[in-house]
Amino acid sequence: MTPRLVLTALLLLLPAVSWGTGLRVAVDERSEVGRTTVTLGSIAEVSGPDAELVRKVRGLEVHRFEAGESSWRVSGRAVGQALWEAGVGLDRVEMDIPLGAQVRRGTVRLSSERVAEAVREQLGRTGGKGVRIRVVFPEGAPAFKGLPAKGRIDVARDGEGQARVRVSVDGQVVASRAVAVELHRERRVVVARENLRPGTRIEPEQVKLAYREAGENRWAYLSESQEVVGSWVMQAIGEGHPVKRSQLRLPPEVRSGDPVTLVYDTPKLRITAPGTVRQQGALGEVLAMENQASGKQVYARLIGSSKARVVEQEAGKEKQ
Repeated sequence: MTPRLVLTALLLLLPAVSWGTGLRVAVDERSEVGRTTVTLGSIAEVSGPDAELVRKVRGLEVHRFEAGESSWRVSGRAVGQALWEAGVGLDRVEMDIPLGAQVRRGTVRLSSERVAEAVREQLGRTGGKGVRIRVVFPEGAPAFKGLPAKGRIDVARDGEGQARVRVSVDGQVVASRAVAVELHRERRVVVARENLRPGTRIEPEQVKLAYREAGENRWAYLSESQEVVGSWVMQAIGEGHPVKRSQLRLPPEVRSGDPVTLVYDTPKLRITAPGTVRQQGALGEVLAMENQASGKQVYARLIGSSKARVVEQEAGKEKQ
């Protein structure tokens, strides 16, 4: 029979604070916890007639594991101190603590699947509207072993081609690792459901919206299906490939002679001027136009039915 030490408040020489009826705390001889904090309820059976008191005592913290600490020998003084500081009347508490009672700090494994999910979720938030970040792990997603608990995963960019993954338990970082990542920026664009040959008039069932790597020039691609329905294919488009404006003959949005507002963007201000369209074209195309105030010909991208943003004054060459 394992000898037991029965402690009362008198043995602990701590002043009593009145809290009502009696309470019994029976500590397990061997126990294991999966967190850095050890509560009384995780290592002992707490009983008594007052349900509220029992619930309060079960949640009391009696120990906190430090980094590298794997076990703790239960201290009657630590238990008694926690009870007293919580305002529990020690004169009515019976504590049953086996000699040599120990608490082992349990460990868990965080799977590579869970880590990959967290990295994709957190890095993917930076995409913006209509854009997502596809994350690829060229060396595979790591797993974390020997953690005190599953904890919280935080992910941040850590230089080119790398992310920093940190696992925190109870507010403390218990693991940190650099992970090789490739970030692919994908935009929601119109793609072909089937192979589209030149001369095809596009019908609604022939296109759909999907995420694809579409480069930085958003005007090169179309983001709404209704923008392409009814247009004619000028260059072949493969099944599943994004539909580019340059591959279509789009219905003209403006014609030569139509009035337009020209927008000149500079780093510090925006200037507008009345203009005239000099060639017909569709939304998103760069067209020849005339500035009515100066009489000069400029090239501008049509960004609305009557608005165009001036680009480099050479055809097809946008201002950087």
